[in-house]
Amino acid sequence: MGHGLGPRESGASATLAQGDQFHLSASLRIDKGRDGSDAPILVGLPSVRSTLRARVSAGYALTPRWSVGAGLSQDILGRDGGAQLSTSVGYTWPVTEQTKVVFGIGASFADHTYLRGHFGVPAGGAGALPAFDPGAGLYSVDAGMEVMSAINRHWVVLGAARVSQLKGDARRSPLTVEPTGYSVSVGLAYRCCR
Repeated sequence: MGHGLGPRESGASATLAQGDQFHLSASLRIDKGRDGSDAPILVGLPSVRSTLRARVSAGYALTPRWSVGAGLSQDILGRDGGAQLSTSVGYTWPVTEQTKVVFGIGASFADHTYLRGHFGVPAGGAGALPAFDPGAGLYSVDAGMEVMSAINRHWVVLGAARVSQLKGDARRSPLTVEPTGYSVSVGLAYRCCR
């Protein structure tokens, strides 16, 4: 786990290659999809079926403090989940030997299939909502900050704050009620072997 600053993928993941400046990983995760019971605005819309997503991620340290990353995820069961591409730039500020702060910005892109399933409204498919067929492209940007501090050689405390905003057709979708989202999280991690 290192200091807690390595890439974190949801689901089952494996590191394919790793060096001083570069890492490449792959992961599989279940995308639970969506149905009309998730929110009142979704009643009458077709369900987005659960599927299995495969993701390949790469990161490169430009300097000891600056890094870039990208990840491509694809619905591998062919259940209309489509594809997503995420990109990021990060800056690590070593406050002390035990504490680091990471600032990051990112952008997410998706194909027509993904955006149609998550932000589209088929003609005549959802009561009063107008039909909407989103195109592929940029759909979200985000910025955040993570603080990680080693309490001792085994325990690490973590905190994060993030803001994200929908863009383009995702923002214009009649299904979008609030285009800006916020999250705050705290955690405690244990490193067993170091």
